[in-house]
Amino acid sequence: MDAMEVIRKRRSVRRFKEEDVPDKLLRKILDAARRAPSGGNFQPWLFIIIKDDQLREKSRSFLGDRALRYAESDEGKKELEKHGPDERSRWIEAIRRGRFQGHMNKAPVLIAIFGDTKSPCYIHDCCAATENLILASQALSLGSCWIDPGFGDELTESQLRDLLKVPKNYRIISLVAIGFPAEMPEPRPRKGINEIAFLNEYGRKWGSKQSSA
Repeated sequence: MDAMEVIRKRRSVRRFKEEDVPDKLLRKILDAARRAPSGGNFQPWLFIIIKDDQLREKSRSFLGDRALRYAESDEGKKELEKHGPDERSRWIEAIRRGRFQGHMNKAPVLIAIFGDTKSPCYIHDCCAATENLILASQALSLGSCWIDPGFGDELTESQLRDLLKVPKNYRIISLVAIGFPAEMPEPRPRKGINEIAFLNEYGRKWGSKQSSA
């Protein structure tokens, strides 16, 4: 499978088979992640491979608590109700029943990516490493899902950092669930290139008659 095919076939997978991911595949995935571009070659990333059931469930519960705080806030209520009058109620119900981010503790592996704040580029670098990790998973016939780790929420960040015994100068950037897929979701709609690409300035479509004049 070439690189473009891997990119086209990548999906966010939320249902996994009850099958362990061999360490030899995880090593290949992490090797791909550590080869991501890095500002000043600082390589600020740190990867925590979580296989313990209790750690995965505890991590999921932290994110659920954060989501509930958001849903119950004025900002969250306003944003969620934009999607329909019942959306906030459904969100809260899913959290309270433990269904929120349920794939986190159903995937055989959860990888937490932390960034060293001593690097000015730690967020960009760790996101690039996360994308490499996800694409490598796809190339190895594994499913993955990039999960919002609560970045920017001080309580959630400190809970995850303490749970995984990570030094305080690191921040959680991403969480990725990985396993052999039990589903293959249909591709989601994507904006066309002509909607998002411009030549030299915004509004001058790249490849259009206007841009070639």
